[in-house]
Amino acid sequence: MRACIVICWEWYKQMMKFAFIIMGNFNFLKDYASIHDGMAQIVGVANLQEACTAARQLYLDGAECIELCGAFGAEGAKKIIDVTENKIPIGYITHLPEQDEVYEAAFADIQGAHNYGIRTCWFDKNCKGTENAADYVVKHLDEIKEIL
Repeated sequence: MRACIVICWEWYKQMMKFAFIIMGNFNFLKDYASIHDGMAQIVGVANLQEACTAARQLYLDGAECIELCGAFGAEGAKKIIDVTENKIPIGYITHLPEQDEVYEAAFADIQGAHNYGIRTCWFDKNCKGTENAADYVVKHLDEIKEIL
């Protein structure tokens, strides 16, 4: 048993420190978490500017790899590569072409607005109450007056 603990500890000490950055309705100063004593981290950001700030700090703190959510796309990933001086691997999530319509329906409107700093409102007409990245969620159209 002791040999297993020593081997596992040696592997653990050599584990790569990495981070995942997700873009949506987040505040990067408080929307973050880590596991394995900080070896794996997730940071939520509201826009590309926050992502650049967070990525730069992660890099300076020793992150050896950063993965980005699909909202960044190639252009966003290039900006993160720039702020990390092209010294660590930067990747972003993509999907298979057969899911284009599924992704478009799920993310395009809300995420696209957030990428440009535009506040969003989701009309939950079926009152499902599902979690959503929109700034506001209304169940009845007359609730929109309160937002405006």
